[in-house]
Amino acid sequence: MTLTKKLLKAVMWLGLASAGLLIVAYLVLIGVNWRDQPPSQAALRLMKLSASQSARQLTVADQDNAYVYLMGFSADPAQEPQALGAKRIAWFQAQFEKSPDDFAGDLPDKGRDFKPQRSAELQALLKTCKSVDAPCLKALENGDKTLAAWLASEPLLLARYKALLNRPAYVHRLPFNIYTPLPPYAQVHEGQKLLLTQAWQLAAQGDAAGVKQLLAQDIEFWRQNLAASDSLIAKMNAANALQRHFMWGNAVLRRLPPALMTQGLPQQWRAPMSDAERAMLPSLTSEWQVSNSIFQHAKEGGSTALPEMDGTLNNRLFTSMFKSLLQPQDSSNKFAERLTASDAALQVPYAQYPAAVERAQSLWDIRAEESEFLFFARRLYNPVGEFFLTFASWDPIWYAVRLSDLEGLRRMAVLTTELRSQGVATGQLAQKLAEAPARNPYTGQPFVWDASAKTVVFTGLQKGERGRHALFY
Repeated sequence: MTLTKKLLKAVMWLGLASAGLLIVAYLVLIGVNWRDQPPSQAALRLMKLSASQSARQLTVADQDNAYVYLMGFSADPAQEPQALGAKRIAWFQAQFEKSPDDFAGDLPDKGRDFKPQRSAELQALLKTCKSVDAPCLKALENGDKTLAAWLASEPLLLARYKALLNRPAYVHRLPFNIYTPLPPYAQVHEGQKLLLTQAWQLAAQGDAAGVKQLLAQDIEFWRQNLAASDSLIAKMNAANALQRHFMWGNAVLRRLPPALMTQGLPQQWRAPMSDAERAMLPSLTSEWQVSNSIFQHAKEGGSTALPEMDGTLNNRLFTSMFKSLLQPQDSSNKFAERLTASDAALQVPYAQYPAAVERAQSLWDIRAEESEFLFFARRLYNPVGEFFLTFASWDPIWYAVRLSDLEGLRRMAVLTTELRSQGVATGQLAQKLAEAPARNPYTGQPFVWDASAKTVVFTGLQKGERGRHALFY
């Protein structure tokens, strides 16, 4: 009995000592985390860039703004997309101003998928043509009737897409927040495919001028959109649209008679990708703003509330401890510093880009050369923010790579069209590619001729299959 009492007493003292150590450790952490940091130079730079983006909104009227039209693109047939887009934006802004850190609700007049029921033949063709490869080309060449029926059955989609292309500017209207709704990009992509299908039909008729006009309208809009995008999602959507444009555009141009192929080639295909089109920092600023809203929301307890514990003492204690160890401005500063440093590392010519990508990547691999002890010891200040930045953060480098790879695809698309228009036989392709001045922008090496697949190939810096771009000759 005496032994049992001694053991219980030892366990009790051990528990009290452990609790005391935890309390002391927590009090030390509270002392270390007593104050947040002032904005860093990197954060101030992004604040200034964000302010300039906001000021630019005032310079573009709604009727000229593709973003406003995009927000209403899914309107019912009887509705005007421009008016609906403006209505949705105004509604969200009003709701957001009432409660910016606790917004909830759906957009008014959500619209619907206004497309009619598509035929089984069309659905099969579009499924085959998710990428423009050999099966897709065969389906397109054998599917003229199906494609003609598609064009005849969905004039509203085509009209809306062409109306979108006529907007001369793109300016984001809504605040950047975790609740900010997205435009219906999927329907816009369908509209682009329908326009390129119309170009495909014109090519079959030998109408090089008509082909050039449609391709020029499409690429001009998306290159303008790429340069003007101040959100990462919009930037990547424009990049995806341009990749789709070059892949489908190559198929369209190869359908023209050889003597007319270069006549159908838009001038915008020949213009190198500009610095504004490749720039990432303006769109990354929006991600920084979103992260700021998350950190601030977490500091106020919004992101730590557990539904099953809502209002309980345990939840209030957990929230209080969580908030005490989170420094929103320090977190914002560190995220801004990584964004600006990685962006600066990528401001190099194409030939130096592969090495620059590795340098920029190292800025995000923050645990690479630290022991577990050093990793945690150096993060006693703002441990909650450090946790989010380490484990919940993302790497923007490969988004920049996707933009950079567009230049290689652009060069290859122009060169492929020119060689095809000159009547160069497939047996001469390897030699002609080796002699051509247009080359892989990173290596300076010729584009590759894949004789078995009859494709010209550019291998970019994106990982895996995404980095391999092949155009049928």
